[in-house]
Amino acid sequence: MNRNGWVALGLAVTLLGSGGCGPQWKRKFIRKKKDPKPPQAILVLQADHEMTHSARALYRERYAFWKSRHRDLTAGLGKSRKSDLANLKGAIGELTSMERFLLPSPKKERLGKILKRLNQIEADWAPKPAGWTPPSSHRIELEKFRREIAKDFAVSDVASFLPEEAPLVAPPADADTAAAPDAQ
Repeated sequence: MNRNGWVALGLAVTLLGSGGCGPQWKRKFIRKKKDPKPPQAILVLQADHEMTHSARALYRERYAFWKSRHRDLTAGLGKSRKSDLANLKGAIGELTSMERFLLPSPKKERLGKILKRLNQIEADWAPKPAGWTPPSSHRIELEKFRREIAKDFAVSDVASFLPEEAPLVAPPADADTAAAPDAQ
């Protein structure tokens, strides 16, 4: 091809490229801007009054959460150190909540001893390296605690050690200080 042919071909390509094909190229290769989502309304409830629920119902809820956490802990023990620690901490948290509902009694003391041992196990597990797996003695001990708690701390077994009502919302901090001068 001679020089004039190349010039004609270049001119044809330029005219076709800048001509009627512009909107199609723009639609094909340039993304449209997304419309911003409207903000969602946030509902805020103020608790001006103290709500009370049955201590039995709240204990039953914590007991169910503990069973789930402990089952997850024993079923997956040794598979993932991170999930083992998370499940152990969750089970300890639920047992601590259960202990708070109990009135002072020998059952509360027994549960406190179990919690103390579980906290020791947690302290043993925390500083270990990533590839570490818990010893089988811990698995046996966790199963023993599960059986003991399921046998002696079920809702029906501790019903007489629970108060009638338990506050859901803690009293404000200045309520204690405001009541102190009146007592003097």
